[in-house]
Amino acid sequence: HIVALRGEPVPGGFEETVVAEPDTDLDLSAYFAFGNIDLTKSYRLKVWDGGFSYLEEGTEDVQQNFLSFTYTWNGWSPLGISATDALAIIRMAGGITELNDLTSPNPYWWVGDLDDTPAYGFFSNALADVNSIDGLNIIDVRDLMRRVVGDINQFRNHTPNFMVAARFLDAEELPAKTFGTGDEVTGFSASNPEDVMFDFIREDNVPYEGTTHPDKLFYRSRIFTLNQSSNLINIYYAGVGDINSKNSTPMGSGITKATDATLAYTGEIEAQVGDVITIPVRVSESANIAATTIGLTYNTDLIEVLEVDYAIANINNDMGRVRVASVSMEDEFFGAGDAILNVTAKVLSEMVGEKLFELESITEFANFDLEGIDVNLNSDAVSADIPTGVTDIGAEELSVKNYPNPFRTSTTIEYTLPESGKVNLVVYNRVGQVVAQLVDETQEAGRYTVELNSADLGGGDGLYIYRITVEGQTRTFVANGNLTLMK
Repeated sequence: HIVALRGEPVPGGFEETVVAEPDTDLDLSAYFAFGNIDLTKSYRLKVWDGGFSYLEEGTEDVQQNFLSFTYTWNGWSPLGISATDALAIIRMAGGITELNDLTSPNPYWWVGDLDDTPAYGFFSNALADVNSIDGLNIIDVRDLMRRVVGDINQFRNHTPNFMVAARFLDAEELPAKTFGTGDEVTGFSASNPEDVMFDFIREDNVPYEGTTHPDKLFYRSRIFTLNQSSNLINIYYAGVGDINSKNSTPMGSGITKATDATLAYTGEIEAQVGDVITIPVRVSESANIAATTIGLTYNTDLIEVLEVDYAIANINNDMGRVRVASVSMEDEFFGAGDAILNVTAKVLSEMVGEKLFELESITEFANFDLEGIDVNLNSDAVSADIPTGVTDIGAEELSVKNYPNPFRTSTTIEYTLPESGKVNLVVYNRVGQVVAQLVDETQEAGRYTVELNSADLGGGDGLYIYRITVEGQTRTFVANGNLTLMK
């Protein structure tokens, strides 16, 4: 929703309001015309970030009259936002290079000059400062990557999901890019009189929250004048964090971005149901990589993902998705066959040569010069059988669980024996070494609990696996579990 305010400022607002109306005469995706332009007046352009609410106040469903029900709250998507953008923020914060001088083809051609105030232009800085506080720093980098993998749902400090900028155009330039036309493409600059500068306004200090009324959240330009009655303004809408303005596809649009990476299967892992295995994802050819974004999907009936070897990661076993992201201050060399990601998972079902993972569209790689790299990956298929002479690991007769999990000082392992027999309860670290023997005796059928202290594990935090084996009177029962010790 766009409104131009007309007239000189007066207490409480402007003298008059000129509202934009749709015009279909031009073959453009969105075109609005303002009537009654008065060249003796000053103007300010306002663009509502959240759009207006679906329901009017006073309706029975007034709880839906919030920003959380608008497109811009729900439309932000990690598609096109990646660790590559986080690396660009690092370079912008450090002033390492002028991004718009990088090698061609350069996706950063629109970013403002390093000598601008603020550096790189007001619009690109606004997109990079994902927390809207204290300028560009490592917190912006980390939060951007956390949102890419889905570890956080909103940027902190109530940063909006999108930013707006605009530029005046000549009539003969339509249709045109916001940042120029033809060979004369330039980035935004606060000092350029053709760039209309927008600031996000939280009216009455109302924060950008799901329970905020969207009518109060808008961008407004500086006050400007017009020298002719016909003026064209191109408005640009970009997702916060999308520094290279590349493939930022809104959710629900029906448009998807295909990744340039590929995943093949060149080996096979033999396992048994209930085993905890490590599945590597390797690079097929050598590459220098400084920014890594990987998304994998999998069948939750076959495996449960327990851990990945990335600091920025999100594992979602309900959706069957794992995402990781990382950046480095220099290119890291990966030789052909080197693992770029290791996935620790528990085998839940029988399978024969199952190709467990598929790449998500967010998967993207770049070198330190922010050039995208086409990386071919490979992994191993998995085959798994039920152990001979052992009941199904998921059988209800032998139940085991531990709580709390994760834990800091102690956790309780609870198990129920279906029949009397020799019980062995052992805890292993992630490389399969025994770190604690908790039970090694004959017990009657029934329910038992065992307390495990962090000291029993040597104080090392991380993932541990426990296995209980019961040599019963009729057959052998086995069950596994996992626990996580946090410092």
